[in-house]
Amino acid sequence: MDNILLPGLGTIYPRSVYLCLSEKTRDSTKFSNDVISNFTSLSFEMRLIHIQQMRQNIYVILMNSEYLQRIYNSRYFWWHLTLSDLRAKYQRTALGLLWAIIQPLGMTLIFAFVLINIFKQPAQDTILYIYSGLIAWELIMFGVVSGSMSFLNAAPYMKQFAHPISIYPLRSALVGFVNFGLAFIGLILWVLIRQPENLSLSWFILPISMILLFSVIWPGAIICAIIGTLFRDFSQLITLLLQALWFASPVFFSPQVFINSGIGFLVYNNPVYHLLELIRAPILYGIFPSTSDYGYSVLTMLILWGLALYLISHFEKRIILYI
Repeated sequence: MDNILLPGLGTIYPRSVYLCLSEKTRDSTKFSNDVISNFTSLSFEMRLIHIQQMRQNIYVILMNSEYLQRIYNSRYFWWHLTLSDLRAKYQRTALGLLWAIIQPLGMTLIFAFVLINIFKQPAQDTILYIYSGLIAWELIMFGVVSGSMSFLNAAPYMKQFAHPISIYPLRSALVGFVNFGLAFIGLILWVLIRQPENLSLSWFILPISMILLFSVIWPGAIICAIIGTLFRDFSQLITLLLQALWFASPVFFSPQVFINSGIGFLVYNNPVYHLLELIRAPILYGIFPSTSDYGYSVLTMLILWGLALYLISHFEKRIILYI
């Protein structure tokens, strides 16, 4: 019996399994006579299980590639929605996009006034620390809160077009990320002027940190969008939970404050802290983020994407019924 090697799967399957596949998959496969399969030694029930697993693997691979292609094909649509949201936010304002810098800067000065005068923190280090934390936190919060309403806000489009549902949370993530990018430019300029000694090779790792940060925000927005559509109280509940997470994360308080209070576990086991360190370590200290920072961030990304893909597979075609 001829055996077939399916590229990308690393498994040898007999011709009987190969003939069960679609034409699209068959055309991309190559026969291999070099490997002997033990498929014939399996029981009939085990053969059926192997065939079913094979069909499911091929289906997942093809569907994922097609789904990504659909997202790419609709890029002009979701990018237009992103620009439309940005124009609506800053339309007719005198300072326009500068508000993306001024707003977190104003909040930074308020928090810094309290920390400097009450907790006797050093002024310059405190301001940079708070500002870097606030702009990252606003990105996380905007992605979650705006993402939870993304399907409801896009209801007219979803009823008319059969685009992938993940593009609407992507719209929210992109709007938040553009605002974050503008505020981050302000942070870069501030550091270059006030603390140029922080400029180091670690800054070259920032693009990877940005990609990783966005890869956490987008699936988080997808999850919140689906849950927020199924349960309309979710957007209110998640806002309350975010307030609790705000105080449990070193956004404006230093990690040492938590450690001295005996609650250091809220820092080192908090994914928000590690995401913040991806930005703070190179910019504020001129060093590379630690392996634990990347480890926690990658683990958070994988968990969020796993849950997001699970929800998409179950509600992609049904979510319109809940809008």
